[in-house]
Amino acid sequence: MTQVEPVPATAVAAADPAEGAPHLGRAMGTGLAWSLLNNVVGRLGSFLAGIVVVRHLAQAEYGTYATGLVVLTILLSMNELGVSVAVIQHRGRVEDIAPTVMTISVVSSTVLAAIAFGLTPTLAGLMGAPEATGLIQLLLVGVVLDGIAAVPNALLTRLFQQRRRLVIDTVAFVVGTPITVVMAMTGHGAWSLGWGAVVGNLTTAVLALVWSPVRVRPGWRPDVVRGLLGFGLPLAGASLLALLILNVDFIVVGHVLGPVQLGLYLLAFNLCSWPITVVTSAIRRVAIALFARLAEHAPDGGRADVGRVLGLVLAVTVPLCAALGGYADVLIRLLYGEPWVAAAAALTPLAVLSLARVGVEVTYDFLAGSGRTASTVWLHGVWLVALVPALTVGAHVGGIRGVGIGHAVVAVLVVGATLAVVLHRAGVPVRATGRQLRPAVVGGLLLCALAVTTRQLLGDTLAALGVGVLVGAPLYLACLWPLRRAARELWELRAAPVDGAGPAPA
Repeated sequence: MTQVEPVPATAVAAADPAEGAPHLGRAMGTGLAWSLLNNVVGRLGSFLAGIVVVRHLAQAEYGTYATGLVVLTILLSMNELGVSVAVIQHRGRVEDIAPTVMTISVVSSTVLAAIAFGLTPTLAGLMGAPEATGLIQLLLVGVVLDGIAAVPNALLTRLFQQRRRLVIDTVAFVVGTPITVVMAMTGHGAWSLGWGAVVGNLTTAVLALVWSPVRVRPGWRPDVVRGLLGFGLPLAGASLLALLILNVDFIVVGHVLGPVQLGLYLLAFNLCSWPITVVTSAIRRVAIALFARLAEHAPDGGRADVGRVLGLVLAVTVPLCAALGGYADVLIRLLYGEPWVAAAAALTPLAVLSLARVGVEVTYDFLAGSGRTASTVWLHGVWLVALVPALTVGAHVGGIRGVGIGHAVVAVLVVGATLAVVLHRAGVPVRATGRQLRPAVVGGLLLCALAVTTRQLLGDTLAALGVGVLVGAPLYLACLWPLRRAARELWELRAAPVDGAGPAPA
């Protein structure tokens, strides 16, 4: 029996009275603006709090938390079997599937957490950190909470309601972060990060349920289960592969190099993830919904818009990656202090990985939004197969720097070619997409050359970073001038209503 309350009128994008079709592009743009603000505020706050916490933790303690975080992240990729994305992508009445999705999500996350709880000592031992057992078991609470909040969060994403997500995430940060900071300052080590995360997750789940635009209670419709699993399981598999890709390096570093080097590597990896966490994750909160509406209504299924979206996303992330890679020593010394400068050895090559992740994640969103979920598994599978030996060899030969280089080599030689093949098979014009990427690529090469020049002239100093920013900003903006048309075309997109009840009648 399905139990869903109607979508409130305020949740539906307003239609243009003259043309009858809502501004999909503007709905996306508004949602993206709130999502970016959410990420900037949230990440800045987390970053500042992280500086305080890191300065009160030993490197081994930070490595212990990294072990728990690896296990939690892998489990979160499987906790609802990928079916929550179906709520965003569904081309019809969301009321038909939402209760069943919630049941699958809650049950699967609870069972997964229970199984993982019993296996935790073994998992911690395999990662070379048996002392992380209790911390991992605490973090498993987040798996259950994430499953409970999966459908409300998917509904918010479907309706581009990122302003509510901003409020939810801000409240969770305000509640959870002080716990982490106070516990770290009073000597609780890695447990401070664990308790802060759990309290933040609990706050997020409660607020998502309270402020969900559609009230959904668990239900069950056997006739939709097969379709949901057929759509969701490939996404769950791809998400698991993606998380293995982004966490297998932690396993390799921890096993080969030990917890101290793992702590240094985690710091570098977190820094290289800034462009992803601030920019790309904000875009992903609207991209699947955008591509789903385009696949349903656009003449070409939104294939031409893949290049526009990817070109604009790269335009924003390239300068961030260039700064992180080009001035790694300067930034780490400034932010975390001299004892952590050794992490810069991994940060420079990891900047290349960030750019590859942008391409993969935009492609993933297009494939999920257009219903081609099986291709996501193939994309991530090829990446993982090439990555494991590269990281293992890199760790033995070059330490954490070698691991970063392994990531960079696979990103350039394997991921780039695989993306081209996947997009071509999906009908995306690859050459036209490449032309959309050209401005950001050219601008990025100029920024890299400028970073090398300024460091040779001024050394690893703040002066080199300052000159690089002042000279590089206008040069890079000039390179992006051709992208103004792509931005305008996305802004002017129109489609059928983006409400919870599906497409408008013809």
